[in-house]
Amino acid sequence: MTQALGIVVVVLYAAMILLLLRVRPTVLSLQFTYSSAAFHRVASSWTAGDLRRVRQHFILDFPFLASYAAFGWSVASDLRGSVSPHMQYFLLAAALCDAFENVIHVSYLAKPERSMPNTLALLTGTASTCKYALGLIFIAEWIAA
Repeated sequence: MTQALGIVVVVLYAAMILLLLRVRPTVLSLQFTYSSAAFHRVASSWTAGDLRRVRQHFILDFPFLASYAAFGWSVASDLRGSVSPHMQYFLLAAALCDAFENVIHVSYLAKPERSMPNTLALLTGTASTCKYALGLIFIAEWIAA
């Protein structure tokens, strides 16, 4: 099961990379915005084609976050006893942060001219930071096992 989930994660991630390959600034730039002005600066710099590809990537990103959460749970279950009992929750928590970030980004990218409140921009940037931090903690724990 773990191997199949790992393959799904890799395939979905590769598909997102290919879809977003030419988008500049990158989606990663958008994920690490912490203010309305920064979010607008990134989103407004995209061409209509870039914005279309960014919107399309969410079709892959939601299944991707579900698959990496399931993969993390499966890996942690396979390693039970040799890793922290909390490891199974790391990628699940990361996926929840990712889902929150995605929902807000989908909403505001539907009408990029609409201003995102600074508090919401700060929350989505923080959720993104937490997502990546939890992913790195998971990888470190897995390597240490």
